Amino acid sequence: MEQGRYWLFAKLILNGITQAFAALFASRMMHLAFDLTHKKQFVEWITFARYGAGLALAALLVAWLRMAERVDAERMGQDYGNQLRIRLFEHISNTSVRFFQQRSRGGVMLRFIGDLKVLRLWISLGLARIVVATASTVIAMAGLAWMNRAMAISATSILIVGCFLGFAWGKHLHQAVVESRRRQSIFAANVNDKISSIAVVQAFGQSGRERERIAKQGEKLKEAMITQARASAQLRSIGDATASLATAMVLLVGAYEVQLGRATGGTVVAAMSLVGLVTPLLRDLSSAFVLWHGARVSNGKIVEFIRTSRKIVDTPFAPDLLPGSGKLEFRGVSLGKILRGISVFAHPGTRIAVIGPNGSGKSTLLSLAARLADPDEGQILLDGQKLSDHSLASLRHRLGMVSPDLPLLRGPIEENLRYRWPEAPEDEIARVLKLCGVEEIIKELPDGLRTRITEGGANLSLGQRQRISLARALVGSPSILLLDEADANLDPRSSSVLEKVMANYPGTVLMVSHNMNFARSADTVWYMEDGAIVETGAPQTVFGANGPASRFFNARAICSV
Repeated sequence: MEQGRYWLFAKLILNGITQAFAALFASRMMHLAFDLTHKKQFVEWITFARYGAGLALAALLVAWLRMAERVDAERMGQDYGNQLRIRLFEHISNTSVRFFQQRSRGGVMLRFIGDLKVLRLWISLGLARIVVATASTVIAMAGLAWMNRAMAISATSILIVGCFLGFAWGKHLHQAVVESRRRQSIFAANVNDKISSIAVVQAFGQSGRERERIAKQGEKLKEAMITQARASAQLRSIGDATASLATAMVLLVGAYEVQLGRATGGTVVAAMSLVGLVTPLLRDLSSAFVLWHGARVSNGKIVEFIRTSRKIVDTPFAPDLLPGSGKLEFRGVSLGKILRGISVFAHPGTRIAVIGPNGSGKSTLLSLAARLADPDEGQILLDGQKLSDHSLASLRHRLGMVSPDLPLLRGPIEENLRYRWPEAPEDEIARVLKLCGVEEIIKELPDGLRTRITEGGANLSLGQRQRISLARALVGSPSILLLDEADANLDPRSSSVLEKVMANYPGTVLMVSHNMNFARSADTVWYMEDGAIVETGAPQTVFGANGPASRFFNARAICSV
């Protein structure tokens, strides 16, 4: 793909050179034709016709080259944008979930859509124009120097001064672009947050206050964009002024050269035609510089995003996890200020109840087991194999997970069920449908498995969503099942389905729960407090003693009375 872009880049350079030579040919035709009019002898019309045909041919060639330039430039920009889009998505898909929990969706989407668009426009409308304009201008000025050195020097001097002023003024534009991008990010983050939580805004009657906040942010964004537009217009005006001054200077110097007898009228006409080629290129260059400053800011934002995001490293050519019984072990695992010194293991086929107060690190522990994040210290092993040393794909095959952070996706129910294993056979889908009671849900829906789920599963009840999520996690019979508060706020039917699945599940289960009944029915209890596991053991042992786990549930029981 990169070789294709290099070829397009070379084509653009060749295009600019060809445009310049076509302009030189046209200027030569004008030079000869104009000088013929000053000769005393009669010139046949056929001679002028030949020159006219040459000019028409040159004009058609330049028009075709301009068309090819636009197509090749857009192809190069789209190719670059598509490749960068894929690479950025690959990075996002392998980034720790914790990173996105600390960033706004609006800001992330601005990187993925807004900044990528700016970079694509820079390649297709900025870099491509600079390549063509530079190649054409250099050759055109060389041709002008061949015709008349004085006119070439005057035009080149104006161009150099114009470029210098453009670069000098660019810092003002850069500052304006930085501020406008900052305002866009703030505005996008706030709007995305309020739209995703619009029910909260409506329920608490804060629509008016949020409208005022958005209006204030919108006003600041408007002012920032106007400032950017003003700086862009000033930079473009430098290009326009440079083009006009170059034309006027060539005309004045040309007239003086004719008076001195060092040039003819045809030479001046030819020189003006070459300047006519350069003039629109100068305007293109000023527009390209505007795009360049925007691309600098966008590129910096993307680089910062990639640099600060914590990636889940999938080692190239890492071996797959070998099949095993499902023993999960944490060895000295710590993560920031959330988890510290976790050393515990789950025997194959056991049901582990992970309990503790909110904020104690229970959900984070499950995320580490699923490698949605990597620990700062320590190792996590599955059947004696370090997760960090093996491929992510094989780990995803070995475990299933249900969590509030893993919502159903927009699309048909069947597509959601198959998301973990797209090629799952029909009998496997039928098995999990029956096991999780999803058959009952399907019968109630007019389109069955083809029923489309809206964003976040808003068109389904909580119990229906949980049963479908559980079925999705069980496709393929993973040896490890991670359940993050899957029993919270369920209706009696959904609770009974979950209890039945847990009772008959052959693999290892880690379930975060605040349900005393589930904790008592588990094989082992892990009680967490302040990022550490402070008590473990069988339920009858843990709850029989006057330890932290027993005191925790007693306190909850008192509060619920």
